[in-house]
Amino acid sequence: MAARQAPQPQAAAAASASTFLDVDAQFGGNVAAAVAEAERSGGRSPVVWLGPEYAISKTIEITRPVSIRGGGKAGTRFRHAGSFTGPIFRTSQLKRNGQWESTARSAPITTFDPDVDDGGVEFRDFSIVDDDRSTPGRMGMYLMSVDDMWMSNVSFGYLTGTALKLGADEADKRATSPRSGRVRESNFDRINVYRCGSGSPTGSPDVPALIVQSAAGEGDGSNQLFFTNLRFVYNEGRMLISGRDDANSLRRLMFRDTQLHALADNASWSPTKFFPFDMVTLEGGVREVFFDGVFINGGKAGTAGWAMKGSSLTSQTPKRLVLRNVNVVNTAGDLVRVEKGDSVAVDGTSLGSVGGKIIRNQAGSGLARYYVHELGINSPSGKSSGLTGKGGFFHSGLQVDA
Repeated sequence: MAARQAPQPQAAAAASASTFLDVDAQFGGNVAAAVAEAERSGGRSPVVWLGPEYAISKTIEITRPVSIRGGGKAGTRFRHAGSFTGPIFRTSQLKRNGQWESTARSAPITTFDPDVDDGGVEFRDFSIVDDDRSTPGRMGMYLMSVDDMWMSNVSFGYLTGTALKLGADEADKRATSPRSGRVRESNFDRINVYRCGSGSPTGSPDVPALIVQSAAGEGDGSNQLFFTNLRFVYNEGRMLISGRDDANSLRRLMFRDTQLHALADNASWSPTKFFPFDMVTLEGGVREVFFDGVFINGGKAGTAGWAMKGSSLTSQTPKRLVLRNVNVVNTAGDLVRVEKGDSVAVDGTSLGSVGGKIIRNQAGSGLARYYVHELGINSPSGKSSGLTGKGGFFHSGLQVDA
């Protein structure tokens, strides 16, 4: 389908598009048909322009680097129709072309052909929010084997399954290329995950609201992912970061300016401390995970804000968790619990207000080093367990000259 002149306010998006496809005006509201046309004849930079609302009954598969754009968080909404529970969007073959990183005749490739570059899919300015949470297992997006992705101003809500899954499950990795199903070198800006996932006070079921992972298999692990202004709030499932390969770790994740808020306590609920999970789990071959600038609220006694664990699928364990500029409020459990892991660094304010421990190190974890720096609000004294001889606690007091 040929490119067309788009009216305002779409004109800005259309100006640089090789093809501009208006879902409502040209495809009668059929998003899948618009995406398929964009992939078939859209050229280097096709834009699929979304209208106000879509009830989806089948997963929309994306195999080419299209740009899917809506009218904003409130301006464009996807929801599940009928008994459909699968992800609204799914990718499996959006690995960047090797011309960026490969060689020819023992030297780096010196030419660029944009028509064969499969990286760079974009998701912008829409929400995936269901009408209610009465149907189990409804997912938002499942993105595998992706490079150079940009996701901006996308919100998820009222999904009983995983809102955003980045990287392949073990069952799906053979359908991806490479077979780790990894996601790498991508940016996520202003992502909201509210009231997603599923669980109960007993911990069963345990359906994470947000997953970053890579499967055991050929190819690299998920890496170089940057999250900016992530809000992970009032969910009924945890955040899971899972690396399951023996050779290629999931690594170098940056979360900058993050809100982590457990499902809030309410005196009329039973039990009142409803959130049953650790807020963030690092599992298996995961290393260099940085959270810089975190407001964390909530958390039940016996749980943790961050938990470092092993995995039955790999001998690797989490390494080098760094939490900087953390502010802790109303956290009845621990800030970090180490079941398996080599080092943890934490600095921030109100660390001493946690109901449990700032770091709770379990016997046999392998923890070799830790660092905790309370930035002057309250003392971290006594807020540790199992850390003798492995690092230090620091408290910024006030010195007054005589």
